[in-house]
Amino acid sequence: MPIGRNDLCHCGSGRKYKNCCLAADAARAAESMTQEASGVVPLRRPQLPPAVRSAAGRERTWAADAVPVPVTFEEEGVQRPVLIAVTAGDLFLHHDLRRRLGGEAADVAKVLSRAVRAAGAAVGVLPERLLVRHAPVAEALEPLLEGRDVVVEAGPTPELESVIEAAFDHLFVHAQWPPVGRALNWGAWGLPQHLVARTFTSAALFYRLAPWRYVGNLQAPRAILPSGRQWTCCVLGNGGEEYGLALYSDTADLFEIMADAEEEEGFRRVQGRIVSIIFDPAEQAGGGAMAEARRHRWEVAGPHAWPSLLMVNTPGGGASCADVEDLATLLRAVPAYVEAHRQELLREERSGVTFEVKGWVEPETGVTFRYAGEGAVPGPAPVRDPGLLPPEFRDEVADIVRQVGEGLGAEADEATFMSEVNARLEEHALDHNQRPQAELGGLSPSQVQRLLYAEWDQPDSPVRLRRDLDLDRLANALILHNARSLLDLAIERDGLDATGKGNLNLEAVKTLLERWRSDDGFPQLLLKHSKRIREEDAPPLHRLRVVCQLAGLLRKRSQRFLPTKKARELASPDRAGELFALLFETWLRKFNLDYDGYLDWPELQRQAVFTLYKLPRAARDWRSPAELLLEVVLPFALDRGPVASDFDPAPSAFAGRLLHVLVDFGLLERRETEPPHRSYEMRYRATELASTFIDFDL
Repeated sequence: MPIGRNDLCHCGSGRKYKNCCLAADAARAAESMTQEASGVVPLRRPQLPPAVRSAAGRERTWAADAVPVPVTFEEEGVQRPVLIAVTAGDLFLHHDLRRRLGGEAADVAKVLSRAVRAAGAAVGVLPERLLVRHAPVAEALEPLLEGRDVVVEAGPTPELESVIEAAFDHLFVHAQWPPVGRALNWGAWGLPQHLVARTFTSAALFYRLAPWRYVGNLQAPRAILPSGRQWTCCVLGNGGEEYGLALYSDTADLFEIMADAEEEEGFRRVQGRIVSIIFDPAEQAGGGAMAEARRHRWEVAGPHAWPSLLMVNTPGGGASCADVEDLATLLRAVPAYVEAHRQELLREERSGVTFEVKGWVEPETGVTFRYAGEGAVPGPAPVRDPGLLPPEFRDEVADIVRQVGEGLGAEADEATFMSEVNARLEEHALDHNQRPQAELGGLSPSQVQRLLYAEWDQPDSPVRLRRDLDLDRLANALILHNARSLLDLAIERDGLDATGKGNLNLEAVKTLLERWRSDDGFPQLLLKHSKRIREEDAPPLHRLRVVCQLAGLLRKRSQRFLPTKKARELASPDRAGELFALLFETWLRKFNLDYDGYLDWPELQRQAVFTLYKLPRAARDWRSPAELLLEVVLPFALDRGPVASDFDPAPSAFAGRLLHVLVDFGLLERRETEPPHRSYEMRYRATELASTFIDFDL
C-alpha cells in the first residue's frame, strides 16, 4: 500500500513522509519508472533493448507529452517538476524530469522536439505520425520537426495517458488525469513580474468584495473579453469550503463534469482548459512563497487570502501569459457582474426561477457577460438588449437599433443586421468612454479607468508623487514624524522586541508614545491614565507599525522588529520626501483602510485616488464629510457605502477611513464645530501640500 504524504516516513526518522524521503523517492522513481508501469524503459538508458527497439520501430504512431508531476518537491530549486515523455504504444521510449517549464505552447513544443529526436536516435527511426494533446503545441512543434517526415497532429493519446497514469498511481497516493499544474511559489510559473503583481492586486480586490456571498458555483456566466477570448466563470465559496475563481474555456467542463455526482472521476472528461485561483491561509504557502511576496511587495488581502494558481489541461500544466492576463481581468470584472445582478442571483438560488443576461458590459474592463440560468449552457451571442445596458444608454441604443433596421431594410438577413448593430454599438461605447461626465467629476470613463489602475511609481503614470520635499515642507505631516521616530528607535537599538502576539513590547510602546505627535491628545491621555500600554491599546501606533512592515521598512525576525536597509537609508533627514511618498503610497494602496473591521467599505479605498484628484478644489473652503462625500467619491463607491436603519453611517466612515488619514499626512486640516461634535461633523480644508505633493496628468 502506498505511503501517504502525511504518514510517518518509512525510514524511521519520525518525520512526515512529505518532509523527509518523498522528494528523493520521487526523483529515483522518475529515473526508473519500473517495468510494472506498462513496460516503462528506465530514464536515460544509453541503448534501448533490441526487443523494445524492434517493437517501437514497427509503431507508425508515437505520442509525446509534458505532464506536471503530481507532487510538490520541497528541495530547493525544484519548483514545478514536469515529466517529458515519448511513447510508442505502451512503451516508454524517452522520459526526462525537468525542474521547471514555461507555460507557453512554444516552451512545451521545444522540449518535446528534443525528446522526440532523442527517442528517434535510440530507436533508429522516427514515426510517421506524432500525437500530442494540445493543438497549439502541435502547431508550434511541427516546424521544429520539419524535414524529418513526421506529421504532427493534436488528438487523444490514451496509451500514453494510461502508461503515465499507471506510473503516477504507483508512486503517489492519488493521481488525476490530466494532473493539476501547481507550484510552490509564483516564480516557478515563469510569468513576468508585472503580471504576477497585477494578479495579486486583482485577487486581493476579489477576496475583499467576496462575490461568493451572492452567487452559487453553477450560477456561472460566460465572459467575453475585449480580445474576443471567452471563459465560463465559476465563483467558488458559496458552500463555505474553498474560495476563489475558476475559469473554464469549455462551458461543458463545468456543467457536465464538475457538477457530476461521480467525484472520483476528477478531471477525466475535461476537454478545455481550467484556470483557477484559490485562496488559502498564508501559513500554507510556505516560507519561500511568503518571502517572495514580501520581496516583490505583492498585495495580499489578509491572513486567509493567499492566492494559489491551479492549472488543468494546459500545455505542460503551465500558465500562459494570455490565460493569466484574462484571470487578472476577470478577478475584477466578475465581482462587478455579481454586484449588478445579486438580487436576481439570490432570487434564482432561493426560488429556482431563472433569469437571463444577454449582454451586460462591465464598464471598467469592457468584459461582456452572458448568462442563461443556473446549470444552463449559454447559447450564441444575441444582439445586445437595450434593457440590460445602463439607463443612460437605453434610449440611444434603441435609436441605433431602429436606424440600422431602417437603413438595411426588411430584406436584410439576421447576421448582417446583428453585425451592423454591434458595430454601431461599439462606436457608441467608444464615444461614451471618451466623453467627460459630470458624475465622474468632469472626467471621461477612460480617464477614470486610467486613474484607478495606474501604477504610481511608473514614469508614464497619471499620478505623480513629489519625492523631493524637505522636512520643512512636511512639518505638518504627523505620520512622517511618528514613522521617523519609530524607525530611529529601531535603528538606535538595532531592532525592537516583540511580544508573543507579534506586537511591540510595553517598553517600546511607552517610548514611542512619549515621542508621538497628534492633534487629538490621545497618546498623552493614554500615558497619563495607564502604566501598562500595549500596542493594541494605541491603534494609531499599531497601524503605523503594520504600514512600516508593508512598506519594507521593518521586518520581523525571531521575535524582533528589525530595520531594513531601506529604512536605514530613508531615515536620513535629507531623504524625508522619499520616506513620506513611500508611506503615503503604502497606506493608500496596500494597507487595508478597513483594517479594524468596522463598517467595511472596500470600494472607498478602491477609488481613493479619485478623491485625491478632487479634494484640492472641492475642499478649498471648510467642508463637512457629508458635503465632500458627494463631490469626491465615485458613484459606484457611494452606491456600495454602509447603510443603517436609523442614520447614515457613510459620512462617519468616510471621515474615519480616509479624511483622518489625509489629515495625519498633512494634506488636509480639520477643525471642530462649536460646540465640539463627533468627527463626521468636523470641517475639513485642503492644505497647500495637497496640491504640491500630488500632480495628476490625465
